[in-house]
Amino acid sequence: MNSTAESVSTSTLPPLSPGRWVRPNLLPALFGINAEQARKYRERGLWLEEKHWRYDPVRRVVYNPEEIANWFGGKL
Repeated sequence: MNSTAESVSTSTLPPLSPGRWVRPNLLPALFGINAEQARKYRERGLWLEEKHWRYDPVRRVVYNPEEIANWFGGKL
């Protein structure tokens, strides 16, 4: 336990919040859904491109957590 990383108290770390656009690997932690479920929401047209999801500059799909939270809350 001599490692600096191990000795840092979690109470000294700043709170983290997701950015405006996040990668699919954060969806389980944020919403409890996996990338496959997100893909189905996209393909079925439930999540709209440029609102709920989009392609980043290297053509990876990223998601907007704020808009997805609104969608889960029933706001369109």
